[in-house]
Amino acid sequence: MDLVSPDVQILDAGAKVAEMIDELGCWWFEAFDTLLPLKSVLRIAAIKPSVQGLLDCPLWSRSANGQFRVRNAYEVHRETQFGLVEPVWEVVGQFRGLTKVRTFLWLLCHSKILTNTERFRRHMTSDSSCPVCACPVEDVHHVLCACPVASSIWRRCIRRD
Repeated sequence: MDLVSPDVQILDAGAKVAEMIDELGCWWFEAFDTLLPLKSVLRIAAIKPSVQGLLDCPLWSRSANGQFRVRNAYEVHRETQFGLVEPVWEVVGQFRGLTKVRTFLWLLCHSKILTNTERFRRHMTSDSSCPVCACPVEDVHHVLCACPVASSIWRRCIRRD
C-alpha cells in the first residue's frame, strides 16, 4: 500500500516552509511527512502556519536579532556541555594579565599541561615519575602543589604574615 500517491510532488529537504502550506493556509503534509520522523510531523501539526506573507528566512533563536554568531553558538555549546558556566571559566575569560599566563590558566583548567604522566599516556616517554623529586606520578597537582620544590617556590612567593 502506497502512503503517498504517485501524482503528489514531494519537496526536497531544502524546501522552504512557505512551500509546505497549501492554498487554504493548511499544512501540506504530503510534501514533508516522508522527510521527517512522525514525532516531528505531529509537533508541526500542532502549529498553525502563518499566511501573512512574511519572508521565509532562517533565524537563530539564541540571539536577540536572529542573526547567527559564533559567540552565541559557543555559549550554547558551553551551556549544554557543562550546564551553567563554571566560575573558573569566568575568571580565565576575564583575566587581563599577560597572554602567556591566561594561556597557561586555560591549559591548566583543561588538564592539558604536558606533565610526565600525560607524556606517558601519549607514549612519548616510558617514565611518568617526577624528574625533580622522583615521585612516581608527575601530574598537574604534583607539579603545582605536591612537589617539594614547587611547594618551596610557592612559600617564597606567597608569604603569610
